[in-house]
Amino acid sequence: MLNCSVLRLCQINKVILLAGAWLLSGAGITHAQVDFQSLLNNAIACALTEEALADMPVEALYQADASICQPANPAEQGALQWFSDDACTLPVNFTETRMNDFCEASVDKVALGSAVDVDPSAWTLSPGNRLDVGAKRLDGVTQPYMQRRIYKTVATPRGECQLEMRIYSKHPGVSNQKAMIAYHGGSWTSRGFGFFGLELTVPHYVEQGFVVFAPFYRLLSDRESTPACNQASFDEIVTDADSALDWVLANSTEYGATGLPVVFGQSAGGHLAASVSIDRAESVSAAVLMYPPTDFTDFLLRVQQGFYTNDEGLSILERVIGRPSSEATIDDPLVSRNSFPLRIQNDNALAAPMLIVQGMKDELVESRQSLRLCQALAAEPLIETNQEINTISAISTRRDCGAESSLYLVREGNHALDVCLNDSIISACPSGGRDSRVSIAGIIDDAVSFASTSADISNLSSGSGRSSGGGVLSWWILLGLVLVRLRHRRQ
Repeated sequence: MLNCSVLRLCQINKVILLAGAWLLSGAGITHAQVDFQSLLNNAIACALTEEALADMPVEALYQADASICQPANPAEQGALQWFSDDACTLPVNFTETRMNDFCEASVDKVALGSAVDVDPSAWTLSPGNRLDVGAKRLDGVTQPYMQRRIYKTVATPRGECQLEMRIYSKHPGVSNQKAMIAYHGGSWTSRGFGFFGLELTVPHYVEQGFVVFAPFYRLLSDRESTPACNQASFDEIVTDADSALDWVLANSTEYGATGLPVVFGQSAGGHLAASVSIDRAESVSAAVLMYPPTDFTDFLLRVQQGFYTNDEGLSILERVIGRPSSEATIDDPLVSRNSFPLRIQNDNALAAPMLIVQGMKDELVESRQSLRLCQALAAEPLIETNQEINTISAISTRRDCGAESSLYLVREGNHALDVCLNDSIISACPSGGRDSRVSIAGIIDDAVSFASTSADISNLSSGSGRSSGGGVLSWWILLGLVLVRLRHRRQ
């Protein structure tokens, strides 16, 4: 076994291991080309990964010592009886998650997200929330507590599929929070690195008053999960996203969150968040979409006319529609249902307010899909299949998509642009160079502000504030000021 006793050697190997695993998996490289489990499921890789943990404070739990109820960090105290309140009257079942346990669970392609050994009363602190390899750094951000639940059990031709929901909260006893549903990416075929990327972002939203509900869903292939949760149809995956929304609407108050949730998603998860925010616009307050595939009609036409040639993207498209792209048509119900710009433009589909973030160098999901969605939201003509998007001159730019939505385009951004292991090494930073990473960190701040303000407005208008004209008017004025701030921050 390699002894990583030299710190610089460890850091270099850490970048190689983590960047290689993330970029290969994030770009959709096939299972035959990279075996994520064999890469990370060993003590060396776990030790190297631990070098990347951020210094994050933890909201204290309480322990009774004789007649004194005092706060402490449960991760530093071992196995004790914990309480969520300073009177030591509300017990909390806290279990420690060690780094090795996290590594083993993260690379278990069958168990991850499949509700294995779920204890619905247990809270923990996941090392996945401390891995500081995002475009926006985590040092100083509060580490959230995490709980696992089963949100759906469904009988399939291959057995009973149990789907897990992970709940992230600043504290087990928190109240007066907003709700967010975060859908992971992974080309609708995998969970591992898609969920890894999600956990990098969750703390930023929890820090600003959200309880984040992160559901797993069934998968198209046999690459990961249990047989019962594999070989799902695309419509069944969308149904799982709907079921997660139903569960959160019914159970969020248990975790101190109120009001309609914001939906969030990266890549394939961005598609699911967009789907929910259009099909069930009345049930969500807003959507934050990171590099989302949202326009299957444009995607299919670009493939058929030779404008799109990315092999992995083509493979994903054919896996989704269930046939060679040459045999598919834009009249296919699956294609038309998932062509959100056309549904908004031609069918007058309602949509929750959206903030969309897209990299111009993304070869997996072309930036034109996000632009067409923005144009539809703004009631503008959509760019044609044979039209290309001009490269932007600024590091990033923001454009309005109607009164309530906006699109951020990042010139150097690639797929998974919110991930960056080292901004001095382009191949290790989908964000781009250092200035681009800093710009994306600012965009993430804007996305958090957008989500928070949208949830506040939605909660006020659906609650007691609806009957108070002056109160609602003041909140709409506040929203206008926030939108003006967002408009000018990136220009």
